[in-house]
Amino acid sequence: MTTFAVVDLETTGNQKQDRIIEIGIVIYRDQQIVKTYQTLINPHRHISRFIEHLTGINNAMVMDQPTFEEVANDIHHLFDEAYFVAHNVPFDLGFLNQEFARVGLEKLNVKTLDTVELSRMMLPKAPGFKLNQLAQFLALTHDDPHRALSDAYVTTELLKVLLSELTQLPKTTLKKLLPLAEKLKSDVIPIIHDSLNKPQADLIKETEDPYDYHYGLAIKRVTDIKPNRSEPITQSFGDWLDTFETAFNVPLRLGQREMSEAIYHAFVTQSSALIEAGTGIGKTMSYLLAAIYFAKTSKEKVFISTYLKQLQKQVLHEEVPKILAHLSETCQIEVLKGKNQYVSLKRFSEWIVKTDNDHYDFTLTKAIVLIWLTKTETGDVDEIQLPRSGYQLFHQFSHRFDTDEIQAFSYYEHKLAQIEVADIVIVNHALMHQLILQDNMPLNRLIIDEAHHLPEVIEQEEG
Repeated sequence: MTTFAVVDLETTGNQKQDRIIEIGIVIYRDQQIVKTYQTLINPHRHISRFIEHLTGINNAMVMDQPTFEEVANDIHHLFDEAYFVAHNVPFDLGFLNQEFARVGLEKLNVKTLDTVELSRMMLPKAPGFKLNQLAQFLALTHDDPHRALSDAYVTTELLKVLLSELTQLPKTTLKKLLPLAEKLKSDVIPIIHDSLNKPQADLIKETEDPYDYHYGLAIKRVTDIKPNRSEPITQSFGDWLDTFETAFNVPLRLGQREMSEAIYHAFVTQSSALIEAGTGIGKTMSYLLAAIYFAKTSKEKVFISTYLKQLQKQVLHEEVPKILAHLSETCQIEVLKGKNQYVSLKRFSEWIVKTDNDHYDFTLTKAIVLIWLTKTETGDVDEIQLPRSGYQLFHQFSHRFDTDEIQAFSYYEHKLAQIEVADIVIVNHALMHQLILQDNMPLNRLIIDEAHHLPEVIEQEEG
C-alpha cells in the first residue's frame, strides 16, 4: 500500500541562509488522508514584511514556537517508506534536507512526486501551473493560500486528480511513457508498472472505446465531421439584422450597421470595399454579421483574415459566441492555422523513441504531447503549454515536415475536412498570403481585418 507524504513549507525566503517558519504535512494512503501535521517554527530569523504579507505569519506568532531542532525527529519519521510529494519538490525537499543536515540528521533519500511536473503532463490545458491556478482550474477548495497545511491539503487534492489521470491512461500510452519517465523528476515508474500489471478489464466494444490507435500511439477518437444542415435564411439582410438586434436586446450602432451593410453589398456585387472603422465602432461584430448572413444564404465560404493569433482567439472565443447565442441559425466557424501548429502522429511516433540525447525539457515535452494525444481532438499546439525549448522540438514533429503520402490519421487533414464544410474560416495574414500563393484553397470571399498590417506581413514572409 503506497503512502504519500504531501509537504508544504513557508520560509523566511529562498536563500541558503533562510529558515522554515511553518511546515504542513498530509499523509495520504489508500485514497484517504490518514494523518496531518502542522507547526509554526521559530526560525531565529527576522520575518520580512513581504513574507508576513504573503503568509500572514509575523514575528510575534513564531516567538514562542519550537525551533526546527526540537521537531526535526518527529518530522523526519513522517517520511519513512513514503513518497515525498510537493508542488515544486526541489524547493521543499531541498529546504528540508538543508535543515536536517544542519541539525545532524540524515538527508531524506526517498521517492518523490512533483505535482508541478505531473500537472504539466496530466493537465496540459490548464491556464497555468501555480497551485492557486490549478486549484481554480479544478475547482478545488483553497481556504488559506500560502499557509502550509492549507497548501498541503490542496496539493493532496491535486495529487488525487493527477494519480487518477495517470493510472487511467490507456496501456499503450503508459508503455510509451515508461522510457521517458526515467528522465523525469517524479518517480512515476513504480506507479506506471502497477497500472500496467493490473488485470485487463473486460474487452470494451469498439464503439465504446474512446481511443483510436495509430503508429503505436493511443489518441482520443475525434468527432465525425458532419455537414451543417440548418434551415436556410429567408429574410432580407436588413430584416435579419433587425431580428438580431431584437434578440441581442442592444441596437447596433449606426456605424456598425453601415459597415455591415457595406461589406454585404461588396459580397453580392462581387466588388471590393476599403473601410476605415473608427475606434470603438465594434467592427468585429459588423463583419461577422455580414459574413454569417452571406455564407448562410449563398452557400459560399467566407474567409476572415486577422493580424495576430490573439485576434483570432478574441474573434472565436469572445465575439462569435456572443453573436451565435442570439441567432436562430447555426453557423460552423473554423480556425485554420499553419501546418507547424498541428502535431504529426507519424513523425511524433518516430521522435518519441529518440531519447538518447534528450535534455529534461525535451523529455517533458514528449511526455506532455504523448498524454495530450489522449485528450485532444485538434492536435493544435496552442491548446497546451510546453517548456520554452519544447516548442522547438514540437516544430520537428509537426505536420510541416510531413510528406504527401497518405497517413492513417492526420490532425491537419482532419482540420481541412472541417474547413470543407465550414461556413466561415478564420486565418491570419501570414497563412492567408501562403494560401493565395499556393492557390490550393480559393479565397473568393475574403474579409481582411486590420489590413494596414498586411504589407509588413507579406514583406516578412517574402524577406
